[in-house]
Amino acid sequence: MQVVVDSSTLISLAWAAQLSLLGRLPIEPVVIQAVYDEVVVAGRASGHADAVAIEQALVGVVPLADPDGDSVDARVVAAAAAVGIVACNDVVIGRRASNLGARWLRTADLVVLGVRLGSFDADVGRRAIAALGSSGRITPELERAYTEELG
Repeated sequence: MQVVVDSSTLISLAWAAQLSLLGRLPIEPVVIQAVYDEVVVAGRASGHADAVAIEQALVGVVPLADPDGDSVDARVVAAAAAVGIVACNDVVIGRRASNLGARWLRTADLVVLGVRLGSFDADVGRRAIAALGSSGRITPELERAYTEELG
């Protein structure tokens, strides 16, 4: 299944040192050119170490040409509407994509999906959720809820 992946998900996985999960998930990540440029090209130019890690995690992923849109967010929403699923932590992008019929998954939802579909076990999932929490990428309340969901 194809999933449009926004910069917020890539950055969250990078900050939590969980980018390796991206390759283990039962998804085909779709990254639009504007997102790639934002997290890899501009990130490297600004000296962000996570940009190199994200670039390595995306080896083999060919950025999709940007759909029409006045901003990166608008282009992500347009791509999500075309593909049908978006992974992002941005509430505005998620809600806008949902309003256009796309399914919205947060980064932690991808972790739960990976466990549920057998890509990795619940211990790996719980550690990933804890890492998202300790890196400040999800709130303590969400960390508890996702951890409980994984059992």
